Amino acid sequence: MANFKGFVLSIILCCLLSSCGQNVLSDNFVSGQLVRVVSGQTLEVAINNQAYRVRLTGLDVPENQQETAEKTILNLLTNNLQNPLNSVTITIKTDLTAKDSFDRLSAYVWLNNDFINQKIIEDGSAIANLTYTDGKYDDILINAQNYARIMNKGIWETRDN
Repeated sequence: MANFKGFVLSIILCCLLSSCGQNVLSDNFVSGQLVRVVSGQTLEVAINNQAYRVRLTGLDVPENQQETAEKTILNLLTNNLQNPLNSVTITIKTDLTAKDSFDRLSAYVWLNNDFINQKIIEDGSAIANLTYTDGKYDDILINAQNYARIMNKGIWETRDN
């Protein structure tokens, strides 16, 4: 009986140790290091020492808003952190095997408690595009767009002629 208990304990210990040090969270959530902001809707992220390009899903950034969207991301980084960019840990929700035609992962991205996809739309730097989303965050993205439109932010800004 003692041998059986030792065997079961060994199995449990092996399972616990094998999960230590992994950056993979539950339900397709992955933790990674932000390497750089490529554009207003694309980030470069290191996950388990492998570089990935990540496209922020659920939004489209018009060409004339790329710089503004990049500034929104960088402002979130500087407001939340005192560390260099390459030490920033972000959380993404993605399928690491599914890539778009530009070899990018499509993902929802969080920095601390800030939902970056939402913030870029809310800032008026992007429009919600729900074509390739899983539906889970669609209401948040639509509400962010409605907020930007009502507040006349970014692309929704009305100019007096």
